[in-house]
Amino acid sequence: MPTSTNIAILAGQLVVGGAEKQLYLWLANLDRERFNPIVLTLHPGFGDYWEKPIEDLIIPLFRINQRNNRISRLREIQQILQPFQPQLVHGWHLFSGAYASLVAPHFKAKSLVGIRSSFESIQNSLELRIAQYFADAFIVNSESAAARIKSEKPSIRHVYVVPNAVIADFESRETVRQRLIRELGLRPDALWLVAVGRLEQLKHFDELLEVAASLQDKQCNFHLILIGGGPEESALIQLSQQLHLEDCVRFTGEIPNAIRLLKGFDIFCMTSFLEGLPNVVMEAAAAGLPIVTWQLPFYEELLTPGETALMAAPGDRASFEQAVQAFINDQHLRERLGAAAQAQVTEKFSLDHYIQNMTKVYETMLQPKPSPDKK
Repeated sequence: MPTSTNIAILAGQLVVGGAEKQLYLWLANLDRERFNPIVLTLHPGFGDYWEKPIEDLIIPLFRINQRNNRISRLREIQQILQPFQPQLVHGWHLFSGAYASLVAPHFKAKSLVGIRSSFESIQNSLELRIAQYFADAFIVNSESAAARIKSEKPSIRHVYVVPNAVIADFESRETVRQRLIRELGLRPDALWLVAVGRLEQLKHFDELLEVAASLQDKQCNFHLILIGGGPEESALIQLSQQLHLEDCVRFTGEIPNAIRLLKGFDIFCMTSFLEGLPNVVMEAAAAGLPIVTWQLPFYEELLTPGETALMAAPGDRASFEQAVQAFINDQHLRERLGAAAQAQVTEKFSLDHYIQNMTKVYETMLQPKPSPDKK
């Protein structure tokens, strides 16, 4: 394979998020002697968080205007890529992957389409139907997602699995706690529960608020901090008020690079039923936090039920509450499972493994097809 192969990466957006952080980690650590990347974002004009860090890597970043006419958008992508002549076009998100799969043939390039969410959330989408027909290969971040795709979409022949990387980039526990005491009025004698994510229905933060209400009725001494913004924020605040949780629940809004705060908390809770390979759970584990989730395949790829996390039967709120209360009541259990989760995740999902796996996928995609034997 020639050196400095031209790679075009199409991003649906570059907002604060796990998928976008993984893109940045790949761009910051890929071998620039092998790969010459450019990035196109389909979400211009919003000052997305990762735009500047990517430009600081001295990687060209092009902003594709939003248009109602998708054909016009496709032509603009093609015009920008024309002088670059990519050999691989990688749609980092499924939305941008549809464009990647359509534009790549113009350059006789390979197309790679990323699916970084649960299969259930995208199985009926137009973007998947387009990519399914035109893309050369798909890339996902979990074995469970790959299994579902192969089962439900047998026409998709090539599916690569590259798990996310986790980076242990945390502020000190004492620094975070002093900041949160000062800014949110948290009691230092209480246990601090935290959940991080976009405040949308798919994350089921309402379930967590119901759990908090029940724990409050049992006079548990805790604070629940919800870090994130999103369309459900107002509804969740209203539900919190209806459940009389004003004294123990805090909404922080979106905090860029919220991972750095994780060490300041005591227990991490995740109530989402639909994920790819959730970055935030990996990061909480890397911070050494004891974790409560549902017992679902994508969580079990990260952690071991009963050994490195407590996992409730999916949808069983009482079971989830019991797991949280077990951590509240038992400091030794919190310390033991937190340390075990940290060891498991940091070993299995290192940055080195991630870069090696991504490099292998690109190299495999770029290998020329063997010539048929001449008779």
